[in-house]
Amino acid sequence: MPVQRFAAILRARWITVAAVWLGAIAIAVLASVLLTAQYKAVGKLMVESKTVDPAAGFTLPGATPNHIPTEIDVVQSERVALRALHALNLQKNEQWKKRWQDATGGRGSYEAWVAEQLLKKFDVRPSRESNVLTIAFTSPDPEFSAKVVNAFTQAYIDTSVELQMEPARESNVAFDETSKRLRANLEKAQQKLSQFQQRTGLVATDERLDVENMRLAELSTQVVTLQVLASNTAGRQRQVAANPERLPEVMNDPLVSALRAELSKQEAGQSVLASRLGDRHPTVIEMTNSIAELRARIGRAEKRASASVEAENKVAGGRLAEAQKWLEDQRAKVLRLKANRDEAQVLQREVENAQRAYDSVLTRSTQTALEGRGARANVSVLKVATPPALAAWPKPWLNIGAAAVIGLLLAIVIALLREGKDARLRSLVDVPERLGQPVLLSLGGPKAPAQYPLQGQLPWRGDPERQRPALNWNS
Repeated sequence: MPVQRFAAILRARWITVAAVWLGAIAIAVLASVLLTAQYKAVGKLMVESKTVDPAAGFTLPGATPNHIPTEIDVVQSERVALRALHALNLQKNEQWKKRWQDATGGRGSYEAWVAEQLLKKFDVRPSRESNVLTIAFTSPDPEFSAKVVNAFTQAYIDTSVELQMEPARESNVAFDETSKRLRANLEKAQQKLSQFQQRTGLVATDERLDVENMRLAELSTQVVTLQVLASNTAGRQRQVAANPERLPEVMNDPLVSALRAELSKQEAGQSVLASRLGDRHPTVIEMTNSIAELRARIGRAEKRASASVEAENKVAGGRLAEAQKWLEDQRAKVLRLKANRDEAQVLQREVENAQRAYDSVLTRSTQTALEGRGARANVSVLKVATPPALAAWPKPWLNIGAAAVIGLLLAIVIALLREGKDARLRSLVDVPERLGQPVLLSLGGPKAPAQYPLQGQLPWRGDPERQRPALNWNS
């Protein structure tokens, strides 16, 4: 729209524009005078981005992207509002109860309704690029506004502590149940190990097994020694059967040696006598009989001497058999001890595993219990709300200024709307634009349009003394 036409419309509709503009200002003034003043109390909190997880037991990393929005939702939650309501003792306030009766007719929860009403006038805003929250409450009473903000602050801190303590308490209950079960498993494993030790007589299985292994090694050495001895005695026994006189025992026997010496002596004398007296001489025959008797005595002496070899062979065989029996018994005993040791080690490992699991759960249970009792809120109060000295709303000069600007805009819009419904020719420019016809003649000379702008009718309309001039088409 051309500026000339816009100015012409405003000049033509100046009464409407002035009325709307002055009306808006009047309404703002009236609202500023009649409306109840609202006082806004403000407090500030700093929310830490790190905290300790009571269930896991370690410090959590930096804040997640939704950390601050989550904290804002917690501040504005019904749980915090109900806690603040009880801190303000509004559950017993008769004025609030009357308002609840008038609003709901006594239906629903009174505390939930009061909490909802408080949250309607409660505002939480985060600071840009920081963890500071600004909380505010607006009401006609400045003292009440400050109390509500401080009550919400304390309720939020207490709720944050509870939110940290609840997982710790739940984890502690779970750890208690787990520790009871693990303690029962530990006692059962210890009982099984004790019963096994009592049944097998094992206390220190490794030490006893070492002793028995030493005995087994000694018996193995003895058996080898006895086997060598038995082999030697068996060889000598065979020599006794084949050629007993060559045995060292027989050859070294004093009686056998003496008898053999006597036999040699008598045989030499017999040879001399026989060569001199002949074989049939009584003396030679007597000496021959004496030699035969001496040979018999030598055979008995040799048999007696070789009998010790046979006895020694029997003794060596008996000792070898007995040692082998002991060796087999000891080997079976060692194998049995090894089997018992393996089973005892399995039971011992079960006891150790149960002990470690129980100690670990007991440590975590103690830690979560301490964390549950010593939980600290990750919130710090930067500003405590105080009763505001000035009303936050309404602000007369601000309201009047805003009403003047808004009223002027509204007046222009209304003037344009009225012009759209009742369009008129305001200047010569409107003729070709609105009617689509050229301007053939302008009466009154060059200044006529300024002196007589078209106001919806010609200048002579309604004036009987003035006649419409005829157009001279030839001029």
